[in-house]
Amino acid sequence: MAATGTIALNANSLTVTGSGTKFTTEAQVGGALVTYIGNVPYTFVVGAINSDTSIALTANYQGTNVSGQSFSLIDRSAYTAITAELGARTAQAIRGLNYDKANWQQILTGSGNVTVNVPDGSQYTGPSWLSLANSLASKANSADLGNSATKDVGTAANTVAAGNDSRITGAMPKTGGTFTGAANFSTLDLSKNFLQNVGITDLGNSALSVQTGGRAYRIVFSTSVITLNSSGEATVGYDKTFPTALVSVVAIPADNTGGTSLAIINFSTSRTTSFDVHVFGQSSGGFRLNYIAIGY
Repeated sequence: MAATGTIALNANSLTVTGSGTKFTTEAQVGGALVTYIGNVPYTFVVGAINSDTSIALTANYQGTNVSGQSFSLIDRSAYTAITAELGARTAQAIRGLNYDKANWQQILTGSGNVTVNVPDGSQYTGPSWLSLANSLASKANSADLGNSATKDVGTAANTVAAGNDSRITGAMPKTGGTFTGAANFSTLDLSKNFLQNVGITDLGNSALSVQTGGRAYRIVFSTSVITLNSSGEATVGYDKTFPTALVSVVAIPADNTGGTSLAIINFSTSRTTSFDVHVFGQSSGGFRLNYIAIGY
């Protein structure tokens, strides 16, 4: 609920000083005090009530000195319920992000069949993109076979020759035999990118272009080291920008660099060069994250 008066906070201090406040009647030890500083919400746990104009927090305020701040108070029972629900939802979100990261890595780089985990707990097993590309690369296009694609296999005229056809002479067997004479491989194209046969193009800088539904979607995936400001926020630039619009972006901590989790803020499909993150549990310094973004 909205509280009476305003408050001032000093950097690295437990004390909240009120002006016109009624802490002794409105606040509760174990409850929460919520205020917005620079459009970023701050939530503090009340550790002690000293007077109507002074309370002590359970942890130092990590930020710049502010005063004249409006604020709200949450009673102890409500804050306990909110904290439990937030913890459950945060754990669910992190599990989903970890699934997404692992799933994309398997789909993009796995060989053979891969199993992806769905947020509802179910699983799906199917071929990776790499295995599809490798499989299709060895398949002939029926148009390249001429009318042989419509003929039966046999040993008579106007049939496609089988391996035991007497019409085949001078052919090398599958095993054994000796290759003699010169061979000309000058026209063999070994540089062809077979991924392009299934509409996938490597754009470099950890980016792929996937052609589907008449549109070229761009997938950018990378690890980035950012420097957080005092509010625990930073802007992350894409390794490869999007020509028109952003569809989705997912980011997770890459390793234990201080922050416990992160959230994408100020999201907009029109932001095609970067995105903003807020890191929880770390207010400044370097932070490493993994991200994958899809757009066109």
